[in-house]
Amino acid sequence: MKRSSILIFLISFVLILNAINPTEQLEINKAGYPKSFMFWQHVRDFINNLSLSEQQLDNELMKLNGICSPSNIWMKIVDFKRRHPEKFTYLFIQGSVVAEAPCRYDPFTRSDFYDGHWVYFEGSKITSDINATQTIIPVTIPSLYKTNDDIALCEIGTDNKPNWNICEQVKCTEVNTTNSTIKVIRAKYNTSAKTFLANKVWAASYAYWDWGYPGTGAISWTINFSTTCPKDKQNKPNVDILYDKITAYFAPGGELENFDGLDFDLCYSTPTSANTNIRGFDTNGDGLVDGGSFNGKNEFGIGLYNFHKRLRTAISPNKLLMGDSANKNHQRSFTILNGSESEWWPKFEDMDLTYYSSGVNLRNLWKTNGYLPTFSYFVHKVGGDSRTVGLAIPFNIHRLVFAAAQFTVNALSVHPTSMPRPVSGNLYPIWDEMVKGIENKRNWLGNPTTPTVYLAQQQPDLLNSEGKTIAENFLQKFQGDGQCNFTKITNGIAISSNSSVANVIRFTINDIPCNGQDLFLSFDMYGT
Repeated sequence: MKRSSILIFLISFVLILNAINPTEQLEINKAGYPKSFMFWQHVRDFINNLSLSEQQLDNELMKLNGICSPSNIWMKIVDFKRRHPEKFTYLFIQGSVVAEAPCRYDPFTRSDFYDGHWVYFEGSKITSDINATQTIIPVTIPSLYKTNDDIALCEIGTDNKPNWNICEQVKCTEVNTTNSTIKVIRAKYNTSAKTFLANKVWAASYAYWDWGYPGTGAISWTINFSTTCPKDKQNKPNVDILYDKITAYFAPGGELENFDGLDFDLCYSTPTSANTNIRGFDTNGDGLVDGGSFNGKNEFGIGLYNFHKRLRTAISPNKLLMGDSANKNHQRSFTILNGSESEWWPKFEDMDLTYYSSGVNLRNLWKTNGYLPTFSYFVHKVGGDSRTVGLAIPFNIHRLVFAAAQFTVNALSVHPTSMPRPVSGNLYPIWDEMVKGIENKRNWLGNPTTPTVYLAQQQPDLLNSEGKTIAENFLQKFQGDGQCNFTKITNGIAISSNSSVANVIRFTINDIPCNGQDLFLSFDMYGT
């Protein structure tokens, strides 16, 4: 007898109905399938690395239904959009970090923000006086720091908490755990070197990702979306500044008023960073680890959701707003964003599509619960950032991903590492499946005539409808981890936890017939 263990995440949904959106008149939304567009790496390479005339550039960018624009070259993309308003054109920025300009992702710089506006790792005190030229800094817990960390040296206030108004930014070049010291470069990022007193300074590393500065060793800092984020002297948290800047770009008369939308790549509902190791996150700026949650509530995720909600209200409903969504800690702004991006579908590092059904379910979840009109897309990236690995992937894997994009009604783009080999005379190497091969015809599949049909659901039900009628013996098949309650209700089984702070529920369903090679389970689930 086999036991199937299933992990369920419960989320509440509210469906919002909207009037017909002009974005539905874009070529990508009305010409049929496959819906296809160029990802930002190709657009960047065409503009930055090739000497193309305006006509040659247009010829390349018009091969598919639209383009994804990186932020640092958007002005040339704005010109293209004016010439070709029917082409889907959107801005691609990082949804979890801000870098220093000129960053390929972000249209703003960190100097616009306040030292307390970021997520920090757990820090420790400086244990002796330091002057403005000293580069060897004694600290209480040297293991909390890593080489290449950006660190805030922040004066401790009378309340024994960091005073983010008095800070110096430094970069760590060496950690000496034997002597309990770190070696740093002083006065980074337009701050001035200061004199600090022993035990009166908090040294905390910025939570970060290694994006935005290829080959430079510089890093991007994690945005603090928490409702508890410290506020600057103008009483603004981080999200207020982001909100002001983004809405200005898309407002009438703004630089991006003609763009069709905005995507927040790698957008997380919990504090997330590279090189966390043993370091916890501080989101309310008090120097202590909180992980973004207080009294069992994910204030970081709530803050991100509220930020997206404010943007949706401020930016025209005619704009498409999207966010990365593949992992359980990605954004959950259902009914607010139109849809989501999935880079390396169905899941990061899934080389053989083990999570195929999970990926389909998530795409369908967005199709049902996105802000109308819904719009989601795949970035085909099997093999990650390795061109060699991408070329070695079997063609059936590529085509299964392409197929999934069609029957989940998603648009499709392709990362450079997963492109077919270039064809002579074709600067943008396009998969045959995207343009009907040598016929070079976009949207050649046309539009679906019926909803997607899942053939496995048409096979004989091994439970003999017990799962639909919820017979008593079927209810007995459910077993939890000691904290689960199972109750028969009118339209199914209510599964709840005895714990008021639980964020997952794990249970098993026993005595399921498993005589064949494959087992297919179909659930209708909702959360309250």
